Amino acid sequence: SHVERREVELEPESVVALCLMFLKNDKAHEVIDTLSLHVKQFSMEDRQVVLDSLLKYCQDRDVSTARAWDCYNILRQFFPETSREERVALMENFFGRKRADMACYIFGHMRAHDNDAMRPDLATYVACLEGLGACPDAESVQMVHNMFKMDTKIQPTTKLYNAFMLAYTACDE
Repeated sequence: SHVERREVELEPESVVALCLMFLKNDKAHEVIDTLSLHVKQFSMEDRQVVLDSLLKYCQDRDVSTARAWDCYNILRQFFPETSREERVALMENFFGRKRADMACYIFGHMRAHDNDAMRPDLATYVACLEGLGACPDAESVQMVHNMFKMDTKIQPTTKLYNAFMLAYTACDE
Protein backbone atom coordinates (compact mmCIF):
# COMPACT_ATOMS: atom_id res chain seq x y z
CA SER A 1 0.00 0.00 0.00
CA HIS A 2 2.96 2.30 0.66
CA VAL A 3 4.22 1.76 -2.89
CA GLU A 4 0.72 2.31 -4.25
CA ARG A 5 0.29 5.61 -2.41
CA ARG A 6 3.59 6.93 -3.71
CA GLU A 7 2.87 5.62 -7.22
CA VAL A 8 6.37 4.16 -7.44
CA GLU A 9 7.23 2.16 -10.54
CA LEU A 10 8.81 -1.15 -9.64
CA GLU A 11 11.30 -3.16 -11.65
CA PRO A 12 10.06 -6.52 -13.00
CA GLU A 13 12.22 -8.42 -10.52
CA SER A 14 10.61 -6.52 -7.63
CA VAL A 15 7.13 -7.26 -8.97
CA VAL A 16 8.09 -10.95 -9.22
CA ALA A 17 9.40 -10.99 -5.65
CA LEU A 18 6.21 -9.40 -4.33
CA CYS A 19 3.95 -11.68 -6.35
CA LEU A 20 5.77 -14.84 -5.24
CA MET A 21 5.63 -13.74 -1.61
CA PHE A 22 1.91 -13.05 -1.90
CA LEU A 23 1.27 -16.37 -3.64
CA LYS A 24 3.15 -18.28 -0.95
CA ASN A 25 0.94 -16.59 1.65
CA ASP A 26 -2.30 -17.29 -0.26
CA LYS A 27 -2.91 -13.62 -1.01
CA ALA A 28 -4.04 -13.87 -4.62
CA HIS A 29 -5.87 -10.54 -4.46
CA GLU A 30 -2.60 -8.82 -3.56
CA VAL A 31 -0.96 -10.42 -6.59
CA ILE A 32 -3.78 -9.13 -8.76
CA ASP A 33 -3.41 -5.64 -7.29
CA THR A 34 0.36 -5.66 -7.81
CA LEU A 35 0.11 -6.85 -11.39
CA SER A 36 -2.70 -4.40 -12.14
CA LEU A 37 -0.55 -1.50 -11.01
CA HIS A 38 2.72 -2.43 -12.68
CA VAL A 39 2.51 -4.93 -15.54
CA LYS A 40 0.48 -2.78 -17.92
CA GLN A 41 3.36 -0.27 -18.03
CA PHE A 42 6.05 -2.86 -18.71
CA SER A 43 7.66 -3.50 -22.06
CA MET A 44 7.15 -6.95 -23.59
CA GLU A 45 10.61 -7.98 -22.36
CA ASP A 46 9.78 -6.93 -18.79
CA ARG A 47 6.41 -8.67 -19.00
CA GLN A 48 8.21 -11.82 -20.10
CA VAL A 49 10.41 -11.67 -16.97
CA VAL A 50 7.30 -11.67 -14.78
CA LEU A 51 5.56 -14.30 -16.90
CA ASP A 52 8.56 -16.65 -16.84
CA SER A 53 8.78 -16.44 -13.06
CA LEU A 54 5.08 -17.11 -12.57
CA LEU A 55 5.20 -20.02 -15.03
CA LYS A 56 8.10 -21.49 -13.10
CA TYR A 57 6.13 -21.11 -9.86
CA CYS A 58 3.10 -22.88 -11.38
CA GLN A 59 5.24 -25.78 -12.54
CA ASP A 60 7.12 -26.23 -9.27
CA ARG A 61 5.95 -29.55 -7.82
CA ASP A 62 6.73 -28.28 -4.30
CA VAL A 63 3.96 -25.69 -4.75
CA SER A 64 0.53 -26.98 -3.78
CA THR A 65 -1.92 -27.66 -6.57
CA ALA A 66 -4.31 -25.03 -5.21
CA ARG A 67 -1.61 -22.35 -5.26
CA ALA A 68 -0.44 -23.40 -8.72
CA TRP A 69 -4.03 -23.18 -9.96
CA ASP A 70 -4.46 -19.72 -8.42
CA CYS A 71 -1.27 -18.61 -10.14
CA TYR A 72 -2.43 -20.05 -13.47
CA ASN A 73 -5.71 -18.15 -13.27
CA ILE A 74 -3.82 -14.93 -12.59
CA LEU A 75 -1.50 -15.67 -15.52
CA ARG A 76 -4.47 -16.23 -17.79
CA GLN A 77 -5.93 -12.89 -16.77
CA PHE A 78 -2.79 -10.74 -17.08
CA PHE A 79 -0.71 -12.49 -19.74
CA PRO A 80 -2.86 -13.34 -22.77
CA GLU A 81 0.37 -13.48 -24.77
CA THR A 82 1.37 -16.72 -23.01
CA SER A 83 2.40 -19.00 -25.87
CA ARG A 84 0.74 -22.26 -26.82
CA GLU A 85 3.89 -24.13 -25.77
CA GLU A 86 3.86 -22.51 -22.32
CA ARG A 87 0.17 -23.35 -21.94
CA VAL A 88 0.76 -26.95 -23.00
CA ALA A 89 3.54 -27.21 -20.40
CA LEU A 90 1.09 -25.97 -17.76
CA MET A 91 -1.53 -28.45 -18.95
CA GLU A 92 0.96 -31.31 -18.75
CA ASN A 93 2.01 -30.16 -15.30
CA PHE A 94 -1.56 -30.49 -14.03
CA PHE A 95 -1.83 -33.93 -15.60
CA GLY A 96 1.35 -34.77 -13.67
CA ARG A 97 -0.38 -33.56 -10.50
CA LYS A 98 -3.22 -36.01 -11.30
CA ARG A 99 -5.65 -33.17 -11.93
CA ALA A 100 -7.09 -33.98 -15.33
CA ASP A 101 -9.96 -31.58 -14.73
CA MET A 102 -7.61 -28.61 -14.28
CA ALA A 103 -5.46 -29.69 -17.23
CA CYS A 104 -8.54 -29.86 -19.44
CA TYR A 105 -9.70 -26.45 -18.26
CA ILE A 106 -6.37 -25.09 -19.49
CA PHE A 107 -7.00 -26.87 -22.79
CA GLY A 108 -10.48 -25.32 -22.89
CA HIS A 109 -9.08 -21.87 -22.19
CA MET A 110 -6.68 -22.34 -25.10
CA ARG A 111 -9.56 -23.50 -27.29
CA ALA A 112 -11.52 -20.33 -26.42
CA HIS A 113 -8.60 -17.97 -27.04
CA ASP A 114 -9.15 -15.23 -29.63
CA ASN A 115 -5.70 -15.63 -31.17
CA ASP A 116 -5.34 -18.68 -33.44
CA ALA A 117 -1.66 -18.95 -32.49
CA MET A 118 -2.71 -19.74 -28.90
CA ARG A 119 -5.42 -22.24 -29.83
CA PRO A 120 -4.76 -25.99 -29.71
CA ASP A 121 -3.23 -27.56 -32.77
CA LEU A 122 -3.18 -31.27 -33.61
CA ALA A 123 -0.17 -31.90 -31.33
CA THR A 124 -1.97 -30.14 -28.46
CA TYR A 125 -5.04 -32.35 -28.87
CA VAL A 126 -2.82 -35.43 -28.90
CA ALA A 127 -0.92 -34.26 -25.79
CA CYS A 128 -4.16 -33.60 -23.95
CA LEU A 129 -5.66 -36.96 -24.87
CA GLU A 130 -2.44 -38.78 -23.97
CA GLY A 131 -2.53 -36.98 -20.62
CA LEU A 132 -6.08 -38.22 -20.16
CA GLY A 133 -4.87 -41.71 -21.01
CA ALA A 134 -2.40 -41.50 -18.13
CA CYS A 135 -4.81 -39.68 -15.81
CA PRO A 136 -8.31 -40.91 -16.76
CA ASP A 137 -11.34 -38.68 -16.32
CA ALA A 138 -14.36 -39.61 -18.43
CA GLU A 139 -16.00 -36.20 -18.15
CA SER A 140 -12.83 -34.46 -19.34
CA VAL A 141 -12.41 -36.88 -22.25
CA GLN A 142 -15.97 -36.14 -23.33
CA MET A 143 -15.35 -32.39 -23.00
CA VAL A 144 -12.22 -32.54 -25.18
CA HIS A 145 -14.01 -34.77 -27.70
CA ASN A 146 -16.87 -32.26 -27.95
CA MET A 147 -14.37 -29.44 -28.49
CA PHE A 148 -12.73 -31.47 -31.24
CA LYS A 149 -16.09 -32.02 -32.97
CA MET A 150 -16.57 -28.25 -33.12
CA ASP A 151 -13.00 -27.48 -34.22
CA THR A 152 -12.99 -27.00 -37.97
CA LYS A 153 -9.24 -26.33 -38.13
CA ILE A 154 -8.08 -29.77 -36.96
CA GLN A 155 -7.94 -32.58 -39.48
CA PRO A 156 -8.02 -35.98 -37.76
CA THR A 157 -5.05 -38.28 -38.22
CA THR A 158 -4.24 -41.79 -37.10
CA LYS A 159 -2.20 -40.34 -34.24
CA LEU A 160 -5.23 -38.34 -33.04
CA TYR A 161 -7.55 -41.34 -33.31
CA ASN A 162 -5.03 -43.42 -31.35
CA ALA A 163 -4.91 -40.74 -28.66
CA PHE A 164 -8.73 -40.77 -28.45
CA MET A 165 -8.69 -44.55 -28.11
CA LEU A 166 -6.05 -44.32 -25.41
CA ALA A 167 -8.08 -41.76 -23.44
CA TYR A 168 -11.38 -43.60 -23.80
CA THR A 169 -9.82 -46.99 -23.01
CA ALA A 170 -8.27 -45.58 -19.82
CA CYS A 171 -11.82 -44.58 -18.81
CA ASP A 172 -13.10 -48.11 -19.57
CA GLU A 173 -15.15 -46.86 -22.51
